[in-house]
Amino acid sequence: MVSKYSLFAAVAVVASYLVGNGVLTPPWYLTFGYIGTFVGVFLLQFAVWASYSVLLKHRLSSLRHLPGPKDNHFLMGQWKTLFREHLGGPQRRWVKTIPNDGLIRFLGIFNQERLVVTTPKGLSEVLTTKSYDFVKPYEFSVGIGRLLGIGVLLAEGDEHKFQRKNLMPAFAFRHVKSLFPIFWSKSVEVTFAIDDEIKNTAGAPPSEAAINAGVSRDVKLDSDQAIISVGQWFNRATLDIIGLAGMGQDFNAIADPTGDLYQAYVRTFRPSREATILQILSIFIHHAIIRRLPFKHNKEVNKSVKVVRDTCRALIIKEKKRLADGLAADIDILSVALESGAFTNDQLTDQLMTFLAAGHDTTATAMIWAIYLLSQHPAMQTRLRAEVRAGLPSPDSGASITAADIERLPYLNAVCAEVLRHHSPVPLTLREANVDTTIQGVHIPKGTMLYLVAWATNRDPKLWGADVDVFDPERWLRDASGGAETNYAFLTFLHGPRSCIGEKFARGEFACLVATFVGRFEFELADPTMVDETTIPIRKGATSKPENGLWMKTRKPAPLQHPFDPRTPRHAPPESPSLSQSHGIVAPERGHQATLRPPILRPVLARPARPLPSSCHPPTSAVTVVPAHHIASHCITPASPRISIHNCPSIPRGTQRSLPSHIRRASITIHSYLLYIPATQAFIKTWPAQSATVTARPQPAHNNADDASPRTLSAPSPRPSTTLPLCLSARLTLTAHILALRPPRNMSRPPKHARLAAAAAADAAAHTADATRPTAVANEAASAVVDVATVVE
Repeated sequence: MVSKYSLFAAVAVVASYLVGNGVLTPPWYLTFGYIGTFVGVFLLQFAVWASYSVLLKHRLSSLRHLPGPKDNHFLMGQWKTLFREHLGGPQRRWVKTIPNDGLIRFLGIFNQERLVVTTPKGLSEVLTTKSYDFVKPYEFSVGIGRLLGIGVLLAEGDEHKFQRKNLMPAFAFRHVKSLFPIFWSKSVEVTFAIDDEIKNTAGAPPSEAAINAGVSRDVKLDSDQAIISVGQWFNRATLDIIGLAGMGQDFNAIADPTGDLYQAYVRTFRPSREATILQILSIFIHHAIIRRLPFKHNKEVNKSVKVVRDTCRALIIKEKKRLADGLAADIDILSVALESGAFTNDQLTDQLMTFLAAGHDTTATAMIWAIYLLSQHPAMQTRLRAEVRAGLPSPDSGASITAADIERLPYLNAVCAEVLRHHSPVPLTLREANVDTTIQGVHIPKGTMLYLVAWATNRDPKLWGADVDVFDPERWLRDASGGAETNYAFLTFLHGPRSCIGEKFARGEFACLVATFVGRFEFELADPTMVDETTIPIRKGATSKPENGLWMKTRKPAPLQHPFDPRTPRHAPPESPSLSQSHGIVAPERGHQATLRPPILRPVLARPARPLPSSCHPPTSAVTVVPAHHIASHCITPASPRISIHNCPSIPRGTQRSLPSHIRRASITIHSYLLYIPATQAFIKTWPAQSATVTARPQPAHNNADDASPRTLSAPSPRPSTTLPLCLSARLTLTAHILALRPPRNMSRPPKHARLAAAAAADAAAHTADATRPTAVANEAASAVVDVATVVE
């Protein structure tokens, strides 16, 4: 745009000079003097250029043969559709309905030619093999660069390569892992703040803000429910997280939303009609002029940018002084960048502005969609809550977590991945051809605008299958790729040299926020009209979220027993149905004994056992004898609060790590399911009071089991009834433990019953959320595992 206007001005100046000096003698009615001639010639050129660009250029384009929508306005192309719908919405529909070979062509406002890249091959060329042939459009970069700074997100060419190379150590996973305690502590803090809001407003009618957002005045609330806007809480939490983890500074936005920095972003990202008008004007008017127009939006943005830039500069000066004083560098990203010595203060300021804006708004948007989608699927919400409570510490405990704790929760990670697929926080990304090039053999002229639409690619049935629009976390449990044949089917973080440098940071932060919120609260939509996501008005901007916010009826769940919270009483509800009534699972007969052949249990029983928690019984004689369910139980007690097969006290050291990953996942999933299904409480009444007895042969030194006489030991007194609901899950887990042990030389494969039981247990883990199958699957798994406990080879 600048080069065109410069050319127009140059021609107008020359024409004015020639006319003014008599070199050219136009007719009297075209004589206007120097200024008049300059203006007239400039406008004439602009009119010719505009007429060609709007009316003829797209008709003569070499790309006119590409498929695209046909209902174009003669002047505005598809602008009406693009303006009416949210970003990425029309492109998603076109990708599904318009046959194409990798490129779809559409016309924007004033018939500007645009291309949507739809195939993995085309995306790989744009993002990887020819990534520096396609740059961010100039107008986009200077516009958003005003807010984000020209950091690694907007830098191009060699400058981008330099910045990314020197910032990568700060975002390597080995460094991000050290930030998980920060992610967790701030996630816990925001749940406490939300809990306080619920306590203060429980049962109260909706606020005016909620009513203005579409919540009915007559909405029915229970006495322990409150209507809250979750979006603003997550924006505050993610700003605090990026402050602490990125810059070593707690902005305290969770506790105090009136802070200058948080309010600066509120003003900047607030949608307005003025912002839309200025965006349209930027097509024809240089950005330097746009910024100086007397609009209220301009004044607010200028004020906000000054606050953000001053904050970043102050943080850099503070950290440099700290390092100069000889203090050790922190683990935050700013400290790592300073240690590299590769950036000036101004460059670091731009980087911090990028991380602050892009790093907090995107994750907050992902959280909004996560809560929305889980509110639509109560069974998934319950299942996730069970896994979180079974695998992570209670927020009330004050305990922290590690990255490994999050990695061990398969359903949590599956839910997070599916949210990011289903509703990418950034719906689309723009690229402009910097040179004449090709995509899949099609010539792409320099200056052609490309759309990489995550909202379309992530939900393209050709890449994901017919159920692409279904929110299904199970797809990530069945296949690490979610069922897609290529990683280019998932565009949320892009790919190649221009992929999101903070992907691992964002995924870790997102998982912690989801875990703490879902683990602590039960929620449903306050506005039932939002059930159909196609009717939700979406805010237009760099990130796409509900225009009126997301208002949820929220409360703490009914006392589901959290294994990490010793204050939570464990008791059966007075009117709970029996387990056999609700799920068809029948407990073994009272007094049933499990006789296990020594070779199978030798790795467990022959070695001196480590001390068990107080609720378990110590080893006796040469053989560790405990109730059968103790062998595989995780011994959940206040003194031993961690539920994980990685610290099961009855598994030898070294064996824990050898458990196959699918068995680990099956074990913890079954644990979670059995702990928190409603009928589990009644299981206390139906399970026998007496524990099973393990009968085993003591192991002779020469490892010949036939030379030793069987020895039956009396069963110790049963564990307290408060832990009896674990019995069935313990028997299921027992199978995984048996298969994990190294078999002796004379046993080439695990016993048939053990293999069948493991398959049944894995099947149970994969289908517990399927309302049509839990009875049969759980019965099969329970019976098979009890068979393992009784089999004698």
